[in-house]
Amino acid sequence: GDASVVSLQIGGFPSCTGTLIGARTVLTAGHCLVDVGGIPITVVVVEDATQSDAVAFDVVESARHPQYAGEGKDFDVALFKLDRDATSSPVALVDHVLTDADVGRNLRHVGYGVANESDGSGRGVRRSVDMAITSVTPTLVFSGSATQQTCDGDSGGPGLFVDDDGVEKIASITSDGPSCHEIGWDSRIDASRRFIEQTRDRFETADASSTTTPPSGCACAHGSASAAFACLALSLRVRTRRTRTRTR
Repeated sequence: GDASVVSLQIGGFPSCTGTLIGARTVLTAGHCLVDVGGIPITVVVVEDATQSDAVAFDVVESARHPQYAGEGKDFDVALFKLDRDATSSPVALVDHVLTDADVGRNLRHVGYGVANESDGSGRGVRRSVDMAITSVTPTLVFSGSATQQTCDGDSGGPGLFVDDDGVEKIASITSDGPSCHEIGWDSRIDASRRFIEQTRDRFETADASSTTTPPSGCACAHGSASAAFACLALSLRVRTRRTRTRTR
C-alpha cells in the first residue's frame, strides 16, 4: 500500500520519492541519486515527511542502472539500501507487460511532491493521483493531462497498475515531464526488471554491517550556511516532475 511509498531527503529536505520493494531496498529514479558530499541522504517512512518525529533510515548503499542516460531518458532507475529493515510491506513489481492496448488504463502515482506549482506548497506530504496512460514505448510510459499530473518532488515515486491478478503493483517510476500541467512520463519497470531484481536481491542478502556509503562530491560542508544553500539548490533541481492538480 501507500505506506511503502517513502520520502527521499537530502539534508532533511524532501527531494524525491521512492518505494520499498524489499525490507531494506528502495526503488527510485536514477536522477534522484545526486552527489551531495557530506549532506546525509535519508529515507523517511511516514505520510507527512515534514514531521519532526518521523522515523528516518540512513542510505548505506546505492546503485544506478548502468544504462542510465539522464532525467527523463531511458533507464532512469536507481535503488537505495537502508541501514536496517523497514516495517512496511514491500510492493511487488508488475508482471503485466504494457502495450498500446493499455492506453486509457489507469496508472496511480504516489509521491511527496508539491501540490501547487506556483508557490511550491505541499512538499513532503504523501499524495496520490490517478492518470490515464496516453502512450507506451519500449522503455517509457506516458500518462496524465493538463489537470492531473505529478510535480516537483514526485520523481522516483511509483506508477501503480492493477496487474492481471487484480493486485496493484509497480509498473513504472516517475521520471520527467515538461511541466506540472502537461503529459509526463515514467520509466517502465519491465525494461529494467533484471537490474532491479538483481540489485534488490543483493541488498536484501548482503551483510547488514556493510559500511558502503552513497556517492558524494557536492563539496557541501555540513553546517555551512552557504553550503546548505548550495545543496538546497541542488536538491531543488532534482525535480521532479510537476503537478497542477492532485488528490489524496
